[in-house]
Amino acid sequence: MAHPTAFLLCPAVGVRTTSSLAAYTANPVRPSNPAYARPVSRATHVIAMVFGKGKDGDRSKNESSFGRDDNPYRLLGVPIDCTYEQVEKVLVKLKEQYKDNLEKISFFEEQKDKIFADKLKRRMSGSISPKIKESPYEKKPKPKRKFVMPEWAKKIYKKPEMAQAQKSGILMLLYLVGSVLAPTMTSSSLAMGFVTSAAFLYNRGLPEPVKDEYGNAGEIQPVKNWVLLRTLAIIGLVSLLSFGTAQAIIMFVPLPMWVMPDTFVNTILLTAQWVASICFYTQDI
Repeated sequence: MAHPTAFLLCPAVGVRTTSSLAAYTANPVRPSNPAYARPVSRATHVIAMVFGKGKDGDRSKNESSFGRDDNPYRLLGVPIDCTYEQVEKVLVKLKEQYKDNLEKISFFEEQKDKIFADKLKRRMSGSISPKIKESPYEKKPKPKRKFVMPEWAKKIYKKPEMAQAQKSGILMLLYLVGSVLAPTMTSSSLAMGFVTSAAFLYNRGLPEPVKDEYGNAGEIQPVKNWVLLRTLAIIGLVSLLSFGTAQAIIMFVPLPMWVMPDTFVNTILLTAQWVASICFYTQDI
């Protein structure tokens, strides 16, 4: 039995070969000729091998051998690197435009067949190469996009320093333990935590003060008003957000019986203030 694409290589078939192939792909009913008794996907594959698939189609290496007056590409108004779908789309429009002129329709059909034959001839000579659509299973995984911190966030964020984190963390822990042991000191511990975190945040990045032989500071630096304002704004905003978060958790999440609501809120607030004092930066912004 002959190969299913052997009819494409026979020069004696001529124009009728391409017409039969077009009819075969357009009509799902198989012809009675056993030479064509193949699935429609095989014919579609042949078209893909000749015309190529994709948005841009195949780019030809050589120009067509047709003259100016008998150039089927020019007569149909399609580029020389057109795809099968482009030719069919133009042909449908022309048939609709000249639906009452059978001679014109037959002429356009003939130009379409010439284009197909020219594509096949150049494909077999190696002047154009097929373009097969890439399988989705063979696509390379796209690299994951890394998070890029905005410029304004880079100015107010600084990597925590171990020494400062330990000093401020010990004080915050003492405030928390005091509020647990003495619930009446909850408000006082929150106020002291606010002042302590603001002080550590303000002094972050400043040089150590010069001290005398007795450990006293020799010179007191003047207060920078804008730095102090930024420091208080950051600590205040963090305190408000953490307080709202703690209240929402208490409202929607049932806490264990041994956890007091005031102690829980105090823990969330002091922890947030401590994190803000070691992560943010307000000097020289």
